[in-house]
Amino acid sequence: MSRDNVINLLQDNVVKLEFIKADGSLRMMNATLDSALASHTSIKTAREIAGNSASQPVWDIDASGWRSFRWDSLREVNDVKYTDELVSE
Repeated sequence: MSRDNVINLLQDNVVKLEFIKADGSLRMMNATLDSALASHTSIKTAREIAGNSASQPVWDIDASGWRSFRWDSLREVNDVKYTDELVSE
């Protein structure tokens, strides 16, 4: 599953993400980018929260707020192993 696949899933669904937090602990999150479920805060503002393209802002369904994860820490998406197949330009 590639980064583009994950973003496409997030845009229309609630997605179960599993990733490693900065402190080394495992985190599971039910997340989305679906504007019908997320706060009216713009994705641009959410991108500013994340800080850079190495991080992805998402709406955390359970916490009702914007959170972010680092792409290099993402392990599973809907119980499927994540492998970033994005080719650097």
